[in-house]
Amino acid sequence: MYLVWFGTCETADTMAIVMRALTIRLPDETCERLMRLAERRGIGVNRMIGELVTLTIAELDAESRFTSRAQRGQGKLRRGLQLLQKSKRSAAEG
Repeated sequence: MYLVWFGTCETADTMAIVMRALTIRLPDETCERLMRLAERRGIGVNRMIGELVTLTIAELDAESRFTSRAQRGQGKLRRGLQLLQKSKRSAAEG
């Protein structure tokens, strides 16, 4: 079964909304389950897919930020633990 999703994208330079069409192939059972889920949530399949894509992109962004921070922190464990202890002392005194 084919499912066609129409979404919107904003271009940074013009802030105009551009419509895009994306055709995806899903097994019949998956497509039917997606349609039932969207119906139960009271939204259309397009919106459902848009929300799922947004969540997936947010997860990828979070993973990228985490990886970047982890790389910056490599070799700094001792200093980090010292700062944590200092913070705990300050909290206990204050």
